[in-house]
Amino acid sequence: MTQEQFDPKNVMNNPEVREMILNRLSPSEREELVNGKTSSSAVMYKLNKVKNEVLSELFPDRYFDPSDLNEMN
Repeated sequence: MTQEQFDPKNVMNNPEVREMILNRLSPSEREELVNGKTSSSAVMYKLNKVKNEVLSELFPDRYFDPSDLNEMN
């Protein structure tokens, strides 16, 4: 995938990006999200962490993964 394939204003509208994020979650985490049972803060934390990882991998010049700060210290 190239950066030209993504909407620069909102890459989360791209189904491929969403699929990449969901594929990194466990089946039970995906089930919670699909059923709207996102009361678990652990699932929301994991979703945001995975989203940051995927976006920073696809667009290293535009997105920063905050977990990289821990590795730098």
